[in-house]
Amino acid sequence: LNALIQRTPHLLSQAFEPLLRLRGVVNFNNKRTHFQTRMRKLSMRPGQRPSSLRLNIRRQHVLQDSYHQLHLRTPQEMRGRMAVTFTGEEGVDAGGVTREWYSVLMRSLLDVNFSLFESSTDGTYQPSPNSAVNPDH
Repeated sequence: LNALIQRTPHLLSQAFEPLLRLRGVVNFNNKRTHFQTRMRKLSMRPGQRPSSLRLNIRRQHVLQDSYHQLHLRTPQEMRGRMAVTFTGEEGVDAGGVTREWYSVLMRSLLDVNFSLFESSTDGTYQPSPNSAVNPDH
């Protein structure tokens, strides 16, 4: 099935689309290709070009700064290329700084001090029932 989808990816936009909801049926590479194709179609509407979304983030406040700079963005703005700068650090973002931002942001999201997520016995994370203890959530 996955080999067929890989050869003819448009099937996931048609007859095989319900298979995307079934866990373990469509492999990750096919899901990623489908997602990327859909994002390209959304961002390439006639007469529109995806713009670059620039973020200036303080490393010690990565979660808060990221939230404040992203939460009011439109879906169209979120589809553009993201360029991240860490305040006070030199460097041109050719993709590496943005990749680092994603890593730092994820570590912050999963930090037990924020109480947003907790690890489960199988090594995955789930929303924490204690997330309400932090007034900034």
